[in-house]
Amino acid sequence: MKNDRQLDQALAVRRRRRHLSRLELAIAVIVIGVLIGVLIERADALMAQAEQTSVEQVEGQIRAAVGLAVAGRVAKGQLAAAAGLAASNPMNLLQTRPPNYLGAFDDPNPAQISPGHWYFDMRSGFLVYRVKHADAFETTLSGPARAEFTIRLRYRDADGDGRYDAGRDTLYGVDFIPVAPFRWTTNGSGR
Repeated sequence: MKNDRQLDQALAVRRRRRHLSRLELAIAVIVIGVLIGVLIERADALMAQAEQTSVEQVEGQIRAAVGLAVAGRVAKGQLAAAAGLAASNPMNLLQTRPPNYLGAFDDPNPAQISPGHWYFDMRSGFLVYRVKHADAFETTLSGPARAEFTIRLRYRDADGDGRYDAGRDTLYGVDFIPVAPFRWTTNGSGR
């Protein structure tokens, strides 16, 4: 009898341990699932930040290239010749184009451009970046998420006609600017 009772108690303890092990396993699976979800979300946020950084790096390279092109013309006493940069393809000023630059197209449909790529729209004169992580990007442009840039002249419009006229208007500089405001939501920076 005593042995039967001890055996029953030992079996009961063993069953409780087995149930506890299943409970522990279930909790571990739930915790691992939550951690994987958090890691995936964080990885997506990091990829969006990397995309933002990449775009900002290309913007900086283009601004520097535009500045060097203007400085070269100024050094030659040909500031007015810098007007030729307006609406030109700024990628042509870079010694090395980014690997995700697709080229120049005549009036492309942004929806047909693969996200994560730059291209130049020859009709509008805009350099366009098609955003890959659209959930981390806001713009006033309709259609697919994208940032559009252009080279704009800074000048005194002597006759008020809204366009640069060599000989009449005074050219002060050249800027590489966004066409429409946009904002990356990865860290709140915007233009």
